[in-house]
Amino acid sequence: MMDALSGLRLRVTQDYNNEEKVITGIACGVDTHGCLQLRQDSGKISTLFTGRIDVIY
Repeated sequence: MMDALSGLRLRVTQDYNNEEKVITGIACGVDTHGCLQLRQDSGKISTLFTGRIDVIY
């Protein structure tokens, strides 16, 4: 499996019950289900299934 986003700084915007949640960090792979792994600025790794992904330059 190829991960085109690996190592890129991302902003992921998700909608929870009509409330936007924004997470930023570095893409660090995908899990066995194909979910994005994002190392947040705090060091926490989040597994994200849905959301709008923007590359931050």
